[in-house]
Amino acid sequence: MKPGICTIFCLNLMICWPAWADLGGSSADITQHRMATRHALAVPFTRYSYVTPQGTQMEEYAGSDGTIIAQRWQGSAPPNLEHTLGSYAQTLHQYRPRRPDHHRLYLATPDLVVESRMYLGHFQGYSYLPKALPPGITMQDLN
Repeated sequence: MKPGICTIFCLNLMICWPAWADLGGSSADITQHRMATRHALAVPFTRYSYVTPQGTQMEEYAGSDGTIIAQRWQGSAPPNLEHTLGSYAQTLHQYRPRRPDHHRLYLATPDLVVESRMYLGHFQGYSYLPKALPPGITMQDLN
């Protein structure tokens, strides 16, 4: 390998280390692991982007107090919703249908919204805490 290609390859491996926080958890959990990138948005949020070991691209949005209030994902593998949703995973279990649709999961409660879809082996979805979003801000504003 050429030295430049080797450097790029090694940097890509470093970005793939686990660096996530639970929904509703603190963004400090992200920095305790390895923060891949941090983007300041025009709204009062900070976006953390990283790639899971399974190759799924994740984005987590932290409010001004550092609490994770929204997440997005896409890739060839779904995220582990038990870990991703943290304490809100129990809400998902409570409302999950007995006969799940293996291509789509959708849950909307006053406290939690989750949508996860699979099409041709590609997974994408999001979760957020509606009550934690500032007035006038929607999930679409976080794009």
